[in-house]
This record gives sequence, C-alpha cells and structure tokens, in this order.
Amino acid sequence: MNSLQHLISHVSTITRKNDEFLDATGGRFNMFRVLGVNHYENLHSAILAEFLNPAGSHGLKHEFLRLFVEGLLSEKEFSDFDFKNAILRTEANTPYGRIDILIEDRNGHAIIIENKIYANDQFEQLKRYDKHSGEQYGNQKYKVFYLTLSGTNASEQSCGDIEYLPISYKFHIIQWLDECVKISSRFPLVRETINQYINSLKQLTNQGIDTLNKNEIVDLIIKSPENLKGAMSIISNEENIKKAIVQKLFVDLEQIATKHKLDFIGDYGVLSQVDGAFIFQNEKWENCDLKFEFDKREYKEMRFGLCYKCENLQNLFTDEKCKELSSKFEFNLPNTGWWPASKYIVKYRNWDNETYLDILEGNYQNYIDELISDVLKCSKEVDI
Repeated sequence: MNSLQHLISHVSTITRKNDEFLDATGGRFNMFRVLGVNHYENLHSAILAEFLNPAGSHGLKHEFLRLFVEGLLSEKEFSDFDFKNAILRTEANTPYGRIDILIEDRNGHAIIIENKIYANDQFEQLKRYDKHSGEQYGNQKYKVFYLTLSGTNASEQSCGDIEYLPISYKFHIIQWLDECVKISSRFPLVRETINQYINSLKQLTNQGIDTLNKNEIVDLIIKSPENLKGAMSIISNEENIKKAIVQKLFVDLEQIATKHKLDFIGDYGVLSQVDGAFIFQNEKWENCDLKFEFDKREYKEMRFGLCYKCENLQNLFTDEKCKELSSKFEFNLPNTGWWPASKYIVKYRNWDNETYLDILEGNYQNYIDELISDVLKCSKEVDI
C-alpha cells in the first residue's frame, strides 16, 4: 500500500469511529436542520441577537455580549464599553440602510454586525454603514463586523477602504458559543439550545467531525513528510474531485432523463457558477422546462420547478394560470419573471460534503428521479 492509500485508510478509520460515536450519542440530531431553516439568514441574525442582548430571555444578562466583545477585540478597544446597559436592535433603520444587528451603549459606543450567509453585498453597503456610524458615534467609538460562514472579506464595492473586521461562523461564532456554554451550566435549557445551535453551525460549515478526531487526523498527517504530501495532494485536488463527482451525477441524470423520455441539459462549468442549473426538457412542453437551479453562490438555495424556455415567454401565464400550476405541482414560491411555478429543494437545498457522498452512493439521483416522476404525473393534467 502506498503512502497516500495508507493515509486515506487511516483517516477513513478515524472518520468511521467518529460516525459511530455520533450515532451512539445522538450527535447528528439537529432541530434547525429538521425544520429546514438552517440556512435562513434572518433566523441566524435573530438567534445571535437574542444571545447578545443583555435583555434577552436567556437570563444571563450581559455575559454573552461581554464574551463576544472580549473575544474579538483587544483590551484597549472598547475598554469602557457599558455591557450592562447596552441596547440591541435588529434591522435597525438608518438614513443609509438597515443594519442587521446594532448594539449601542450609554458611553456612545456601537457595534455593527452585517450578517451574510449566502446573500451578496448590496451596493456600497459597508461604506454606507461606516458613514452613518462616523456621523452618529464619532471616530474610534464604533466597530463594524462583517460576518460570513468562513470569514471572507466584503466585496471591494461594498467596503472600499473603510476599517472593518471580517469574522466567521466557522471559527469566531462557534468559539464564542463554546465559551457561552461554559457559563450556562445553571441554565440547562439555554445551554442545550446553544449546543444545538453549535451543531447546526458545524453542519452548515462542513465540520462534521469532533475536535478529538480532528486532532487525531492532524497528528497522523504531521507524523511524516509522506503523510503531509498525501494530505496536500488531496487538498489541491478538491475541486477536481468534486468535478468528477458532478460529472458522474450528470451521467446518471442523463440515464434518468432517458428513462422518462426527456432530454437532459447540464455541464459542470455552468453548475459551478452562480445560477448554475441542469434542465430536463419534454417536446410536449411548449412553454416551460423542468429546471433545477442554484439561486445563490457556493451551491446554495436550489430552486426546482417550471421555468420558461426563453426570455420572450416571461410572464406568458396569467396569475390565475400560475396559481393553478403551483397548486397542481405543490410549488409554493411566488411567480417570477422566469419561474411561473417553483419551490426550493427540501433535502438538498444547500450542497455540502454529505451531498457529494450521496451523489456517489446514488441517493441524490434517486431523490431527483422521484421529483421528476411526481412532475410528470401532474403534467398530464395541465398544459405547460
């Protein structure tokens, strides 16, 4: 067995042990994911705001806020911040736009949190918030945080040359929540809710393996140069691996299309971009195709439904017709220019590592096959 195979074999063993532990302890259970709301930006803002709010229902007053600020800022920054009397607002209206989370204290300080799960930056968004904060609080009296899943920077058009701090759910928020758990021992409902939310964020940021097993994998890799070379080889080929998996998916979807007497359109180059999609066509459908498309970047928010074949057909159907289609196919999203009837995928709305595994095992393809079968049954009763 060569070094790369040896490394993969050992990592697989560690991962299997981790999976067995999660199964035995219920570690996979996550109510946020069960409810299908794990990816809602407003939900995350609401949860963070409740924990950060000194007047929140958690009962720990300003302690969570104190841990948040002290964990992200140096001792010199906001050293006189009045945690006890801080006031928090969500969707705070300003002359320059609505701030997701705004925290103000009695000493004239302010914390501005712009929360981005999958949405793109609005035009000059952070510049506008910075301008408002400079006018309202003065220099050195406020801090702008730009919160994303992995801590990416804001777009140039949004931030320009203003000073802001990019933070991530993957590291900063989970680390802060871990500290919150430690001080919540006398508040069991709060503690377990935080743990649930931590699990939700770990799934959202593809951190399915626990810290102990992560450390075991790290130790395994750094034991020898050959292990490190093998790990770096896998990392450098991540995109190629995913591309090969998607290519396998398209071969399988082509077969599904043939089974249902449909034509299939899709290629990895398109799917890897914003608004990436794959399409099923039927010669009997004069106006619409059956389309699967990501509404947001990074393989997020997959929409599924009837989409007009070309731009000239947009808004061809009346509102009554769109309502009829939505009712017939059980689609719940409103009519748009391109989509007369659609809904978001339930099980695979946002792709993660588990999705790629399900593609390899054929589970994803079976799910798509069932969706197509349901549409074909209904299409016999309505003109599309």
